[in-house]
Amino acid sequence: MTLQELGKKLGIEAKGDADYAILGVRDVERMAVDQLPEENHLYFIESPAVLKRHPAMLDHAAVLTTKELAPQFRRALVCAADIRLDFIKVLKIFDKTPTFEPGISSGAKVDPSASVAKSAAVLPGAVIMADAVIEEGCVVYPGVVVEPHAKVGEG
Repeated sequence: MTLQELGKKLGIEAKGDADYAILGVRDVERMAVDQLPEENHLYFIESPAVLKRHPAMLDHAAVLTTKELAPQFRRALVCAADIRLDFIKVLKIFDKTPTFEPGISSGAKVDPSASVAKSAAVLPGAVIMADAVIEEGCVVYPGVVVEPHAKVGEG
């Protein structure tokens, strides 16, 4: 996805190299002071203090930033309203958490006395033992054993 495409999805302005590819999000706070930002990733910067610690962000990064800070950057998505809400939206766009269809896989072992919610997913190789309870929205992964009478709460 390009910087411009991401800006359109968020409903905000893209400044600079509109065709710059964005592959994901990185955390500037985890970077060493002298470390260059990773190419093709977006960084969240809402404070001038971050720029003091990481001046290379100005020329080498694509950032999601405030209207006030945006003119300093070579590539930026400019937030006019709630920058933190826009950052949450960016995280959702790049979320790579796998999703699974609800149901019990034919490769899972589930005791007939166990209770598995309809919205739960029990994947191949999982074992649910006697009288265990698996609540709504749970995912039981391969190799997981839910012991007798255990309860896995919602989500």
